[in-house]
Amino acid sequence: MKVLIVDDEQPARERLRQSLDDEPDYTVIGEAGNGYEALDVAARTRPDIVLLDIRMPGMEGIETAHHLNEMNPPPAIVFTTAYDEYAIDAFEARAIGYVLKPVRRSRLVGALQHASRLAGATLRDAGASLESQRRHVCANAHGELRLIPVDDISCFRADQKYVS
Repeated sequence: MKVLIVDDEQPARERLRQSLDDEPDYTVIGEAGNGYEALDVAARTRPDIVLLDIRMPGMEGIETAHHLNEMNPPPAIVFTTAYDEYAIDAFEARAIGYVLKPVRRSRLVGALQHASRLAGATLRDAGASLESQRRHVCANAHGELRLIPVDDISCFRADQKYVS
């Protein structure tokens, strides 16, 4: 599987590359320091999997993921980030994995194996079918995440910085 590494910090890219050096099933085909570079490199190299940081200058990872999803076929996206609060946004951007920094090799390899099973056309088809079958909305209610059936929602109300 061809892997593209995207992170604004060179040491982080090096650590990811080193973690993959001993993995014969994965070949690093390029690196990028921000979202714009990632889209350029991805267009030229057509990766199967993109390891993507979230907080980067210019175009951040979530927006980059949405653009990568427009590729045909789209690469599988695994976020590698120090921020756990973006997990819901990441999975709404069709992320296959979410690995927190510092990245442990075992977690990274597990996420890559999962992404490998869903790469390419399978990923595109899975994403399309998931969108058409959405039955719940995830909401933070009283400090816990709850799934609310779409059929039970009559409206959303904006109240300053909150939605009810």
